[in-house]
Amino acid sequence: MLAVLVAGGCALTTAPDGQNIAHLDEAAVRAFAADEQAAWNAHDFDRYYARCAPEAVFVSVRWNPDGTITHETRTREQDRASAERFFKEHPGHFSESDAIDRIVIAPDGQSARIIGHETARIEGVRDVMRATTEQKLAIRSGHVLLLSQTDTQVR
Repeated sequence: MLAVLVAGGCALTTAPDGQNIAHLDEAAVRAFAADEQAAWNAHDFDRYYARCAPEAVFVSVRWNPDGTITHETRTREQDRASAERFFKEHPGHFSESDAIDRIVIAPDGQSARIIGHETARIEGVRDVMRATTEQKLAIRSGHVLLLSQTDTQVR
């Protein structure tokens, strides 16, 4: 369940005028993050996953009730199937709020890392999930794409 709740988001970002972008800056990274959160909360999986690089990797690290830790790595297609299955099984209202703690943009402006944290809730489920997140983004053909996301459950 946690793996799906913290599954990485993928959003396509263009300049405000709709043109392709040549370099990442803080505004473009923040727009990416805002759009990804909106798509995820709306369960708009077409928009969410179409904006990931084909080779995107999703990693979830979570604590199990018995104290062990599970590391799960999924492809874009596996992550989408897991998310769709989870939300079909848990139809209550879902909300996730993400916060950016730090943005690191490569000197050439072609890639960036977003380091942050998130809180997720599902109506009817008592537990609140919290995780730290790290995403790697890159510009491809003028669009920002997600290359990888790692979500680590906060205990």
